[in-house]
Amino acid sequence: EKEELEEVVKQKEKRLLRLQQVFTAKSAEFREAIASILGLKLAFYPNGQVRVTSIYDLSASFVFQPLSKSGTGGDGARMQLIAQGEGGPQDLPQLMHYWVEEEQCIPGFLASVTLECYDKSKREDSGGLNET
Repeated sequence: EKEELEEVVKQKEKRLLRLQQVFTAKSAEFREAIASILGLKLAFYPNGQVRVTSIYDLSASFVFQPLSKSGTGGDGARMQLIAQGEGGPQDLPQLMHYWVEEEQCIPGFLASVTLECYDKSKREDSGGLNET
């Protein structure tokens, strides 16, 4: 009976390892798809925080954390911007004020930052010839 139980435990451990490997591979695939489609790299932390970095300016990064909800259901967590990197567009303060503070629209903010960083990287790649 002991041997049977040991065999069951061994099989369960093997299955758990396979599931962990699949999860790791799918997580990497998900992050790569987000970077390719949205131009953003995501890093998830155990405390619930998420670091978002532009693929067009790696110093343009932002850290968000979920807002704590008291007694409300799981209708999607609202996120709060709590930190930022050194880079990003020149008009970052204006973008933050408009999109994060006034509109309270983090997707609009990240889209604006992505467009600005993309434009900046294109100008730098072409030697600044397209600057207006």
